Amino acid sequence: MNTKNKIILTLVILVVLSFSAYLVLNFLGKTPSKNPPISTITFDPQNATYVIENVAVTLINGKAESNNQNTKTTTKIFGDPTIGDLNGDAKNDAAIMITQDMGGSGTFYYVAAAINTNSGARGTNAVFLGDRIAPQNIEIKNSQIIANYADRNPGQAMSTEPSLAVSTYLSLDGLVLKKSVASTQLVTYLISKEATTKYCNGADMNSAGYQKTITEEKSTSTSEINPTKVRIIKTVLNAATTGMCKSVMNQLDITENNGTVTIPPIDAWAGVSIVMCSCKPQVETNLLQIPGITKVIWSSIATSSNATSTSTLTKSDQIKVESPLPNQVVTSPLTIKGQARGTWFFEASFPVVLVDWDGKIIAQGTASTKSNWMTSKFVPFVATLSFKVAQNVYSSKGALILRKDNPSGLATNKDSLEIPVIIGTTAPVKACTQEAKLCSDGSYVGRTGPNCEFTPCP
Repeated sequence: MNTKNKIILTLVILVVLSFSAYLVLNFLGKTPSKNPPISTITFDPQNATYVIENVAVTLINGKAESNNQNTKTTTKIFGDPTIGDLNGDAKNDAAIMITQDMGGSGTFYYVAAAINTNSGARGTNAVFLGDRIAPQNIEIKNSQIIANYADRNPGQAMSTEPSLAVSTYLSLDGLVLKKSVASTQLVTYLISKEATTKYCNGADMNSAGYQKTITEEKSTSTSEINPTKVRIIKTVLNAATTGMCKSVMNQLDITENNGTVTIPPIDAWAGVSIVMCSCKPQVETNLLQIPGITKVIWSSIATSSNATSTSTLTKSDQIKVESPLPNQVVTSPLTIKGQARGTWFFEASFPVVLVDWDGKIIAQGTASTKSNWMTSKFVPFVATLSFKVAQNVYSSKGALILRKDNPSGLATNKDSLEIPVIIGTTAPVKACTQEAKLCSDGSYVGRTGPNCEFTPCP
């Protein structure tokens, strides 16, 4: 091989080696992608297609316009979408309210759903609610859509302002939105097979021991559809508590906030400590087994005015009781007398209750006045209660409760005065000694009356 050919061959080899080196270096300088990027599709109910009256309508930024036979139809989303899972796939779907205006006097309202799919928001059919209704809001509870709005009563003219409250319930059947029947919620509660008096009877107050027996599970349904947390609490307590505990809990304005249940002050009465010995375990055990409830706060038990030996009890300068006196023995018929400001009455009367040591009502009636009660001044009242006392009762202690009449039912207007009393049976006739007293006219009188005093001389 001559020199010229050697030079050419050398150049060719150099070129091939250089190109090979370039390819190797370029390959080594790049890191292959293991997961090629996937385009992200946003779930946006404002940009989806919905079927309204069998016509597909595509919304862009929540609105669409069309012309048909010189009629302009405007379709748009009313308010903001409500987000929640509608089909149980753990993805957030949406419920929307849609309006259609065809240029006339009517504005038609619909409800539709947007399903969250891998390809974005997929709109459903729209369900008609009404013409010119007054929409309020849309909720999603237990995979149901609840559309709340005001409508007119049947037969009312369209010019009438909507005033009838309506809640329409809808749910998905596959990808079809249908009206559904609202359902109540099943809740569980716990009870004890043991009698409360075995642990809480005045002599034994073993609240912790009774709580350990509250283990038998029962179930009931809420009285309303899609109940609030407070309604669930009320339902559980009504089912799980007994006797006076149930009566007290049903009257209280119980609140719940972030898993904490607050129970307002409880009016004191004779036997309240015995009732609460078993009531607190019934309440706490059941509240803390409700999902989301983590704490129960009891406000203090309210105390009534301090009992004194004076002839009159006064509460907040509102009511004064002249008889019976505190801790006095009372028998049937019991007459209650006193004065109260006119604001304590309604229609010239207010309720009066006599309870025994366990808080059980043994007599109730009304105190009334014959004076003008429509005043802020004190007016006299009188009440009479008749009652029977059970034999061999645990305690003769009781309480007379005079309640402010509260026709509004508002908790802020509630008030009462409680007087501790001793409940006695009707006193037996005492046998008097047979002796006589000579009167000035020469006649004799004997001992009679409850205290065996002498009959007055003529």
